[in-house]
Amino acid sequence: MMKKKFLSRKHLLILIGVIVLATISIILVLGSSNKVYPIDLNLADDEEVLLEYEYTDYLGYEHSGSISDRAKIQKLSEILKRIQDENPLRIRKVEEKSGPVTYSFVVKRGNDEMSYSLKGEYLAVGKKSIFKTYTIYQLSQESSEELLSFLRSVDH
Repeated sequence: MMKKKFLSRKHLLILIGVIVLATISIILVLGSSNKVYPIDLNLADDEEVLLEYEYTDYLGYEHSGSISDRAKIQKLSEILKRIQDENPLRIRKVEEKSGPVTYSFVVKRGNDEMSYSLKGEYLAVGKKSIFKTYTIYQLSQESSEELLSFLRSVDH
């Protein structure tokens, strides 16, 4: 009498493939969630950069636009460098949906995009991807006010 096989070779290969893909997916998710994104832009002198921004002011008016002015982008880079040098506290925190106005901006360099979001004293920094992982920094009041002041000035 022949015994029936539990899994055929084809089904066994499919099962192994699914397990390998699941393992790779888990490793990618865990790896990207532990990544720390630096605040500093680290711009090269000849690099073309585009800054896109958007926010809603306290009166409910939406502001958005883009800037390619090298002097303004260089000023932003200097502000972010000073903030990075302060070594702000990195935290894991869910971004609040209420409270101060959120200022969002994306710095585009070729195919590379870095997203920033400032809400009160919290600055989230990350790359746009499927997993939307960010490093959230708690800034000093002086640093958050300096960055906020700059972001308000680019719209005028």
